[in-house]
Amino acid sequence: MRGSIPYLVAVPLLFTQSSLFAQATPAEDMWLRSGISLQVGVGRYSVRDEYISTEKYSGTLPSFTASWSRLRTSGGYRIGVEHRHSSEIRNNNISAGITQFSLDLDYLYRIATPSLFSRDAYLLLGPSTGFFMYFSELNIAYSELEIPYSFAVLVPLGVNSSLIWPMSDRLQMTGSMRTSVFSLGLRMIDLVEDADEVAPLRFLTVASGTNTSLGLGVRFLLMARLALQFGYELQVLRVSPWDSLLSASDNLLVGITVGL
Repeated sequence: MRGSIPYLVAVPLLFTQSSLFAQATPAEDMWLRSGISLQVGVGRYSVRDEYISTEKYSGTLPSFTASWSRLRTSGGYRIGVEHRHSSEIRNNNISAGITQFSLDLDYLYRIATPSLFSRDAYLLLGPSTGFFMYFSELNIAYSELEIPYSFAVLVPLGVNSSLIWPMSDRLQMTGSMRTSVFSLGLRMIDLVEDADEVAPLRFLTVASGTNTSLGLGVRFLLMARLALQFGYELQVLRVSPWDSLLSASDNLLVGITVGL
């Protein structure tokens, strides 16, 4: 799955013709600008965290995202935070509380202006970094010798890409992909059994730990500086050097963007 994601962004370029960069047109000025976005989402979430259980837990994990972007015709950057939490991620009669928090800093450089159905689209690509935290707690009674908690932290260095396609003067389609390539990882370990054998802090590559998201959406311009957006996002987290942690979620999103 990891190998297929970049092709979802790259393959459309094989069927398009790129045009030379030029001075910003009214359409470019409308969509490539600074703005603040607020977004809420809900979707199915599944996780297998072998530190606390080898069973799969699943449920609904709502999300809230706030971001600020500054885009120009040559590129720009984006800062975003996302918080997700639910206390009802379940496996049969046992539930767990899951909290995820991420801070993303994306740099974007405009690398092509492909033509899609006689309209210019804007393809942007660049490095990405940030911070990701996962925390899980089983909702069960436990003794002092049992620790039904688990956490993981990633400080990644990766790549991100965006495809912006104005379908009309008011309607825009967007696509995005972000994936970590290298990460500094911190994982909760058993201090009794693993302290002498497993280090809680490790350097991770794409083979041992990745955090990937893939999004697709539409944005409708309500007025000059206000847009309504709907979208879908797939998120996959995989951390393997310690007790394996694997999660996946799909999210339906709705939000607003205020242009600055």
